[in-house]
Amino acid sequence: MAEPRDTAKYQFRDERGRIVRSGITKRDLEVRERELQRETGIAGTTSQVGRRTTDSAAREWERRQRKGTPPGG
Repeated sequence: MAEPRDTAKYQFRDERGRIVRSGITKRDLEVRERELQRETGIAGTTSQVGRRTTDSAAREWERRQRKGTPPGG
């Protein structure tokens, strides 16, 4: 059975558009945005990066983000 494409990749940006945090979630992005606003104290916004994908592909993307690898790299 194929792995479900139920994981969203996201970027949380501050008011100036700077990326504060990027990550993955299986939850609704609006819910995650409110959590990030509480956690960081920043009235930022969350945007989805690409389409929902498999958990393993999303974790690989997240790992590359932490290492500073450009998207698609």
